[in-house]
Amino acid sequence: MARKSKSLIVDDSVFQKRARRLAKLLKVDERQFVREQGGLLARAVAIYTPPYATFPDSRKKTIGTKKDFEEGRGSIVKDMLLNFRITDQSYIDHIYDITGTTKNIRRTLRNRKGKQYLVDVDRLNLGSVSEAVQWHNSRRRKSDGRAMHRGKAGGNDPKIGRWKNRDIMWVSQDIFNKAKEQLIKNVGISKAGPAKAALQLGAKGSIPKPVKIHLGRVKASGRMAQTSKGPYAMIRASASRSPGLAHVQHLMPMIMRDRLIKAVKRLRYIKRQSVKRAGFKN
Repeated sequence: MARKSKSLIVDDSVFQKRARRLAKLLKVDERQFVREQGGLLARAVAIYTPPYATFPDSRKKTIGTKKDFEEGRGSIVKDMLLNFRITDQSYIDHIYDITGTTKNIRRTLRNRKGKQYLVDVDRLNLGSVSEAVQWHNSRRRKSDGRAMHRGKAGGNDPKIGRWKNRDIMWVSQDIFNKAKEQLIKNVGISKAGPAKAALQLGAKGSIPKPVKIHLGRVKASGRMAQTSKGPYAMIRASASRSPGLAHVQHLMPMIMRDRLIKAVKRLRYIKRQSVKRAGFKN
């Protein structure tokens, strides 16, 4: 697997070594077998990369179902509701006119009846969709791409007094909807990296449309290399645009273990077929 800082980092040397050993033991084409297993490993990574409606098991063969991608879209909306407060654009503009700033506003204002109220805003959006998208992306955890936990409403900070909202951008309904539309288009991009590597290594299997449309956008590759120890399947998938890949990091030992079990079964099948072609009975 790739070993760059912004890529899915995993030590698959043991997996590759065992794949080569299996091929030698059963006397099959070593390079072809390693290539096949590398492609299937990359495809398995794509399967276990979010989004998914339920956690995948070892029997799952599809990279994503309709329910999986619906879950991804729903998660984006849930996270946006953590990162944004929807209010009238006229009120946002009013606060900006009074304060002259869009950031870190802590002011006591008066309503039309003269009653005081506290305005506590981290960021005002004056009508920019790109700014809203950037804000949302900046509030995502690097580990899985989901929204960061924010301070609870009504929490206290002794340095500045009461916080009513923390890490929230105020936006209009129109800006919220347009930002949501843009963000939802990215559902499936995290799966596209390993899926692209799998395709380049010749792995078979369909690629769902929400993943396929991103194949040209992601930095990923799958190719064979010849090392001093034998053939090696090079799998690279950048996480710079695919935050969901980071979520797979801790799952890699399980994924590789399952792939080795299936590799043994695959080799046994190949040997049985060879015996049949040679005219012998099993």
